[in-house]
Amino acid sequence: MKKAGSALFRMGNVRFFFRESTRSQTSTFWVFCDDVDEAYTDLIERGADIREQPEDKPWGLRQFTVHDLFENQFYFFHDL
Repeated sequence: MKKAGSALFRMGNVRFFFRESTRSQTSTFWVFCDDVDEAYTDLIERGADIREQPEDKPWGLRQFTVHDLFENQFYFFHDL
């Protein structure tokens, strides 16, 4: 039986804990942050797989999208 891996990622005051899953289904996460553009720059420097650059959305959020190695989707956002 394969053991699942895990990782801890820290960005400012926020800590993310990731755990590998044996399921084939991907997940979506919404991550609120104080400054989307700062988070974007930080994640770019770390080599993140950015799928959508920061932009102001018509629904009142500034957001960008990142995928992890397992194609899970993360929306980083803040209110406009």
